[in-house]
Amino acid sequence: MISCLIVDDEENGRKNIEGLMKENCPDLSIVGQARSVSEAVQRIKACRPQLLFLDIEMTDGTGFDVLAQCNDIQLEVIFVTAYNQYGLNAIKFSAIDYILKPIDTRQFCMAVEKAVRQIEMKSENMRLRNLLYNVGQTKGNQRIALPFTDTIEFVEVRNIIRLEAEGSYTRFFLSGNESYLVSGSLKEFDEILSVHGFIRTHQAHLVNPNYIKSMVKTDGGYLLLQNGVNIPVSRLRKSEVIQQLKG
Repeated sequence: MISCLIVDDEENGRKNIEGLMKENCPDLSIVGQARSVSEAVQRIKACRPQLLFLDIEMTDGTGFDVLAQCNDIQLEVIFVTAYNQYGLNAIKFSAIDYILKPIDTRQFCMAVEKAVRQIEMKSENMRLRNLLYNVGQTKGNQRIALPFTDTIEFVEVRNIIRLEAEGSYTRFFLSGNESYLVSGSLKEFDEILSVHGFIRTHQAHLVNPNYIKSMVKTDGGYLLLQNGVNIPVSRLRKSEVIQQLKG
């Protein structure tokens, strides 16, 4: 699903786009709507949509004002406007799509298809760039791609402290008190990170050995991490964990 934000100062305009999306674009998901420049900027920074349907002229400014305040966020934009003379030359020269009101369904679908292709291409290019980056790096400096619903985050392996299973998802705990909940089982990430020395201590835990302070053999056995967190060691994995720590 591709996440979308609809920005239009008229409620009917927002509803119209929402209806067209539901009827014609099953792969798009609306993460929010906004009716002003200030609200749009706030929603974009909070939701990080991949695709933006953006009105040009609003009560407190223009769609260009929105983009100027969010120029550090990667997204595709489809302008939606009733003013065919308003900035359209600038839009055309930038190879960005626009739709004139009243919206023609065919034109709407064509603009969405083009935007979706661009989003998918960017996603694939990011993965390829990360592959090429990793090929030229030592294991300690490589990055892992963490796929989310609407984006991909690239995290340096050395900054991963530990992973913990949460059903069919896995939570990554990073240095700097960051954490990410990622789609994918702990088993999948264990296979990827085992080459980096990560230790599977338990059915639900995977640990970067660089962050282990000590192993406590009492109370069933657990690892004490540098940040004070205790990670259980299962009885079945205890001897294997000890061997890996001896290294």
